[in-house]
Amino acid sequence: MTEEKKKLSRKEVKIQLKNLIEEFQKTPKLKNRKPKKPKEKLNPSKMDSIQETIDYLRVCIKYNVFDLEATKRENEYLRKLLEENEIK
Repeated sequence: MTEEKKKLSRKEVKIQLKNLIEEFQKTPKLKNRKPKKPKEKLNPSKMDSIQETIDYLRVCIKYNVFDLEATKRENEYLRKLLEENEIK
């Protein structure tokens, strides 16, 4: 990160996460929607490509969730260390 970028406070991060969650909740639910029939038939190679892309996106999302959780745990650990050093 460059020095020009502003560090976000914990409160600002929570606000941004809340806004992001609200945006996701506004999106239409896909579970109850019936898929539209395509105007043209997709050949098997296109379907395979689409499925590979979806699988890749799933893996990316899972990795990002894992990374976020690990970052949170590391953040909590480092905060504890800082608090212990401040007490001493």
